[in-house]
Amino acid sequence: MAVTPTRTQAADMITDVIRLVNGALVGVGSVPADLQTLIAGLFTDSPQASTSGAQSFRSALSTALLAPALQSLQPALINFVRTQVNSPEVEIQAVMSRLYQNLVDNAETIQSRGVNYGPAVPGGGNVGTGVIYNLTVDSEGYDLESTHMDTKTLRCVADQTTGGIKHQELFRIEGQRAGVDAIEILGSGVARVDAGTQSKVSSNSELQNCGFEQFSLGAASFAAGIAALTSDSVVTGWELNNPANASDPTLFELDQNAAAQARDLQGVTTPTSIRMVAAAKLRQFMSVNSVDLVDSNPYAIVAHVLPSGTADGSLVFTWGNKTQTVTLASLTPSVWNKVPIDFDLDLWPSSFNEEDPAFQVEWNGTTGSVVFDELEALVPMVGFDGVWFHISGGVGLVGTPPAVVGKWLLDDVVTFAYSLTGSDSELQQWLFRLVGRHLPHSGTPSAIWAEPF
Repeated sequence: MAVTPTRTQAADMITDVIRLVNGALVGVGSVPADLQTLIAGLFTDSPQASTSGAQSFRSALSTALLAPALQSLQPALINFVRTQVNSPEVEIQAVMSRLYQNLVDNAETIQSRGVNYGPAVPGGGNVGTGVIYNLTVDSEGYDLESTHMDTKTLRCVADQTTGGIKHQELFRIEGQRAGVDAIEILGSGVARVDAGTQSKVSSNSELQNCGFEQFSLGAASFAAGIAALTSDSVVTGWELNNPANASDPTLFELDQNAAAQARDLQGVTTPTSIRMVAAAKLRQFMSVNSVDLVDSNPYAIVAHVLPSGTADGSLVFTWGNKTQTVTLASLTPSVWNKVPIDFDLDLWPSSFNEEDPAFQVEWNGTTGSVVFDELEALVPMVGFDGVWFHISGGVGLVGTPPAVVGKWLLDDVVTFAYSLTGSDSELQQWLFRLVGRHLPHSGTPSAIWAEPF
C-alpha cells in the first residue's frame, strides 16, 4: 500500500534535488576560469589536442550537471502535485502551474531571488519622445523572477523612412550574450523582432475606434474644425454618457484641428480627437468588439490626455473590476500627457476580468475641458525573457503651425538593467534554469521551503 508523504516530506523531495544540483554547481567552483587559464598557458607539441581535451572536459561536466538535474527534479515536482493536490498532470509546465496555484492557496512562499528591475534608460542620442514600459510582476503580484540578470536593450531598427511605419516603428529586443554552457549563466542570448515589437498605437487596442475617427454626427456639424455633438450623434463603439451613465452626447465634442491631435497616423485622412466639455463618462463594453483576451498575456493601458488650462477634478479609469484615479493637477495643462495606467498585476486578464467587463474614462471636473486621443487601451504586451514590455511612441502635435511629434528614429535605444540585490535563491534560480518558471516568493519564505538547503 502506497504511503502518502506529508506536505513537508513532499517538499523535501524537491529541496533535496536542489541541494544536490546546487552542491554540484558549487563544487564546480572556478572550473571555467581554471580552464581558460589552462588553455591560455598551454606549451605543448599538440596544442589543439590539449585545448580540445579541456573543452571536452568542460562539456562533459556541463552535461552531467544539467540533464540529470532535470531528470531528478521533474519526478519530485510531479510527485508533490500528485500527492498534495490530487491532480492528474504529468507534463512539467502543467505541473508547475498546479504547484504555483497550490502555494498561493496555502499562503506559502519560497525564497525570493531579490531581483532589481532597473528603470528605463533612454539613450542620450534618442530623437523619439516615446516611453517603453516594463511589467515585471505576475497576476498574483509576485515578481517575474524567471529572467536573466542582464541588460535588456530595445533598439529601433526601422522607422518611417527605413522600412517601418510612422508611429509604429519596429524595435529589436535583445539580452546580453549567454554563457557557453550550463556551468556559467550570463545573459539570455536571445533577441526578438516581429509585429509584437512595434511601437503601439490606438489601432493595436483590443477595443474599437480608440482613435475616435469613426463617428456619425447626426444633426451636428464641424465649424472651425470642432463639432459640438447633439443628442443623435454617435462615436462608433463608445457610449457618451453623463455622470449617471445615461446617454448624453452633448457633453462631448469632436475636434479635427491639428493642435488637438495626439498623432497623425499613417492612412488616417482626417485625424479626430474627442473632448469632454463637462463632467462625463466615455464607456465601451468589451463585448462590443468581441474582445477575446489571452489569460497568459498582460494588456497595457496608456491614455493620451490634453487638459485645458482650467480643467480641474480627476480622471477615473475603469477596466473590468479595476480602477485608477488620476488628478488633473498632476498633469501638465494645455499639452498632451502620456498617462500609463497601473503597470502591475491589474493588467492581467485574471485580475480585472468580470461578467461583461467594460473600459471607461470618467471626468468629474467642474471647469475647463479634457481632450482624449490615440488611446492605447488593452494593447497586448510583448513578452521577452520572462518579462513584458509595451513600446509607446511620442505624442504632442501642438501650436500653430503644429510642432512635429517626436517619433522614434532609427537607432533610438532604451535599456533596462536587471541585477540581484543580494544572494540568489537556490530553489527559485534552479526552477528558472531547469523549467523556466517561478513560484510565489518573499524575503521570508515558509518553513518547508526555507533556505539554505
